[in-house]
Amino acid sequence: MVKSKRPRSSEHRFYSPIIDPVLDQFWVDSRIFLEKAGYKLPRKFDPSWSPANIMEELNARARFPRRALMSAVRLSDGSQVVLKKLDLDSPEFELSVLFSSPPLSLDPRNHCIPVFQVLKYEQFGILVLPLLRKFDDPPFDTVGEVVECFRQIFEGIQFMHQNFVAHRDCTKLNIMMDPTKVYPKGFAPEEPYMKADKSGVASPSCTRTACWPRYFLIDFGHSRRYDPADGIPHESVLRGADKTAPEHRNFDELHCNPFPTDIYYLGNLLREYFLDTKKHCNPTRIGLDFLRPLVEDMVKENPCDRPTIDDVVMRFDAIVNSLSWCRLRALTQLGNQPLFFPFTYAARRLNFTLMLRSALPKTTASPSRVLSATLEFYTGKRHQTDVPTIL
Repeated sequence: MVKSKRPRSSEHRFYSPIIDPVLDQFWVDSRIFLEKAGYKLPRKFDPSWSPANIMEELNARARFPRRALMSAVRLSDGSQVVLKKLDLDSPEFELSVLFSSPPLSLDPRNHCIPVFQVLKYEQFGILVLPLLRKFDDPPFDTVGEVVECFRQIFEGIQFMHQNFVAHRDCTKLNIMMDPTKVYPKGFAPEEPYMKADKSGVASPSCTRTACWPRYFLIDFGHSRRYDPADGIPHESVLRGADKTAPEHRNFDELHCNPFPTDIYYLGNLLREYFLDTKKHCNPTRIGLDFLRPLVEDMVKENPCDRPTIDDVVMRFDAIVNSLSWCRLRALTQLGNQPLFFPFTYAARRLNFTLMLRSALPKTTASPSRVLSATLEFYTGKRHQTDVPTIL
């Protein structure tokens, strides 16, 4: 871990109409330290730089929605990275480092965002992270692409639960995609719809079927690790981006078991954004109704009635194995598409068929149950009886 103290000299503090004195001061102070560590911040933090025109100024004002995040360039290879400022004693810092350290980091089922390097600046830790993209951007092309995405996410939550960690906010904003294959030329970190140099709109070079990206879970600010020897967790409610969990709606009960809530979050994500899209005013997606029975179980009102993540993984695998090649290759995204999209989709489908490209990755390992039936961290109801096998 690279360590440094905050410089006290006023020479490292400067004032610019582009720099926000509240949101940006930490990055102003740490700029020189970060450059010595091998990371260059955006040029607006360089006191010698000034915008040449109004467009440069507008581009320089772009920022991430969270002030703890900052884009940077790794000087050793010129790659784009993201820096995240955290308190050293925060659970998020601890868990981020835990899942990025051996042996957990070596497990292919680990879908927690990797940490490239940990820097220490005063009482803060700075995590060096890969630049990721929203998991549904660009839009999914086929049913198989959606299936592979959620296979990875279910696998990732299963891995976290196996290690007694509840994510507690595994919602739409905290699922990301590795964009390096889909966008090999990169994009502007703070404005991902723009090219890296902001000279135009960034466009994907291929669909997911052509390159099969990896998906990651991010943001462990609400996450906690539990000791099963302590019994069933009865944790204070932390409401994340999804406020609809039934166990969070009862204000007379301010504690709950967070593990079944993770199941609800994933089920509700599928329900709102992939099944009942019209009801929730989201882009129309079709061809995924085969997931409805599983989703309905995942969002049951009583947390004790929801499947465990093992159940979800095994049922999901059985469902996917029952689908035909044509079903997996079928179009899933409707609306907000270019005029000639139906023709380009048909051409891609024909091309993939002639090339014998599978509708799902061929290297996917078979899932398995990993949760011990003796663990107490799911629900009291399950602890009183044998954990059922649901296929």
